[in-house]
Amino acid sequence: MTLKARFRRQSSHSSAAIIQLDSSRSYHALQIPEILCIIFSFLNHYTLKSTARYVCKIWLAEARPFINTSVLWQPNLSPPYNHDFLLDHLHLVTELRAVNEQSTYNESIPKTWERLLDKIQSLKDTNRLRITKLVLRASILEYILPSAITTLTNLDLRLADTSIVHIGLILAKCPKLQSLNVENGYLSKHYQVSNYKSIVLEKSDLETLIIKRLYVAQGYLEEILAKCPRLQVLKLLEIIRLRWEVPTFNRLKIYSAAATSCPMLRLFHFSVLDNINTSEEALAMIQTFVPSHQPSIAIEGNHQRQPLNIDTISVFERDLHKDTSDTFFAPFLNTDYNNFITTLEIVPSMDESLNPFIGHALHDLLCAASSLLHLLAPSIPYFAEYLDLSGSEGRSTSDIRTTKKIWACRRLQTLHIKFVTKDSVHHASAKESRIMFGYIANICPNLRELAIVQLALDLKLKGGLCYLTGLKSLQRLTILTWTRTNLEKRDLEWIKPHPCWKGLEKSSSIVKRVPRNTGKLLRYYSKAVDAKVDRHQRGLTGKDLENIGSLSNFKAFQKQLAQDRQEELHCWPMLEFLGICLTLVRDGEIIDSEHYLPELISELRPGVEFSCNYNNWQK
Repeated sequence: MTLKARFRRQSSHSSAAIIQLDSSRSYHALQIPEILCIIFSFLNHYTLKSTARYVCKIWLAEARPFINTSVLWQPNLSPPYNHDFLLDHLHLVTELRAVNEQSTYNESIPKTWERLLDKIQSLKDTNRLRITKLVLRASILEYILPSAITTLTNLDLRLADTSIVHIGLILAKCPKLQSLNVENGYLSKHYQVSNYKSIVLEKSDLETLIIKRLYVAQGYLEEILAKCPRLQVLKLLEIIRLRWEVPTFNRLKIYSAAATSCPMLRLFHFSVLDNINTSEEALAMIQTFVPSHQPSIAIEGNHQRQPLNIDTISVFERDLHKDTSDTFFAPFLNTDYNNFITTLEIVPSMDESLNPFIGHALHDLLCAASSLLHLLAPSIPYFAEYLDLSGSEGRSTSDIRTTKKIWACRRLQTLHIKFVTKDSVHHASAKESRIMFGYIANICPNLRELAIVQLALDLKLKGGLCYLTGLKSLQRLTILTWTRTNLEKRDLEWIKPHPCWKGLEKSSSIVKRVPRNTGKLLRYYSKAVDAKVDRHQRGLTGKDLENIGSLSNFKAFQKQLAQDRQEELHCWPMLEFLGICLTLVRDGEIIDSEHYLPELISELRPGVEFSCNYNNWQK
């Protein structure tokens, strides 16, 4: 298909983008900017960045507005990414990460930062500034730099503990700001920065406000909320009271202020450092934010307000204990609440002495909450023994599992979970790994994002990671383990877009060749598929998963992979990201095969973003 056209437009994604096509030439449809713009809007960021922009100049020009480009600016930069290079390419940057070693305010700005500010002003004057996100680790510029970037919609401040933070001033100087994340420092109402004393905040269009470990007066916090009526996400994490304040925060007043001032809230979190939520406070939070069957909720006086659109229960890990767990989990189980709550987020704390009771309570919730779609609990110890359904049902009370209850959340889309074992085994067991991967794949076939933390995990072929090929909607997979992977190419052949049976066959001695009698093979798999459909129609039971970790089950599954290849079924057709994080017990444990992982994954799954990180347990 060829077209003749002359196209001139103003891009909605960039401040100035003019592309002309010569009317005397013929162009393919995939060279027309208007068509490319629509196509690129459906592609993920990694595909655009790694593939699309290298096709031709037209594709590069059209892909650029969709690509997020992040750079680091600090006083000392190494070639080739020095200050001159970054300044020359600043018009392409969408995310600026700025770090400065100076932690106190000083009106004299170093020359390095003056050059950056001058370049930003120049880009503003020519309407070429594209920076929408600023990650700032430079206290002396916490007001000057954000206010200079008029295109800013996302600001992330990580400050020193002694920094004075003026959120009202930041919101007033950055009127387009939609997301603000501030960590550490003192939240102050009084403007102590020169030239800004007359600033008065009216109303802000802020949609996300995250405050972590800030010293704050409750009254000023309530004033800020009153100025942000469009807030949808409000997370006040480990807030610290000022010494001259009352002994602790009045949580009920905070709940009321947030619910009244921010009617569009979808997510609310409030936790206080060194102060645990009581059962009464937990109940007050649920009653305030979780919609009930009543059409409206009474507040002070005779006024009425409509129920909030809260869809997430977010609770600090330390606030989840025996006296509060039933209250926080009730919206997922109790029919007295409207079925709007679909997400449970348990925010990690630095407390190492967690009560194992929470792991048991989480298991009971998963076995009953059929409406749960997203579980974010990356630090709650969940016992892997719950997944092993082999053996008799009535085992001794000293065991973790005494009944064969299985998860009820069959529509789960996001799962961040940490598995532990009762005996704290440090050796990676292939059978236990197969049980875990097989259980997740069978119970939660609709997963789109999966993040697993497990002390000992076998990621080789016999460990059953290939069971996750059943997750056809999977987009992001992250695994964190304390054991070396020892992965080789033959262990990962199956992750190719079309699973390679020959690679699977050679990679393990336990796999036999698929019979050439395709008629018999099709009848065998037809029965297996019919049985699987029947199980889902009548509902999975513990009996269906008893042998999920057995060797015979694994052999049958590998044959199914061969059948998938014959039918040209894709492995993870929607996969965008694959991440592996290895926490090593000692230095020097990284072996050659793990050094080659990025190259290996790139060969097997081109177009998929891969991240492999190494942490040191001792550090």
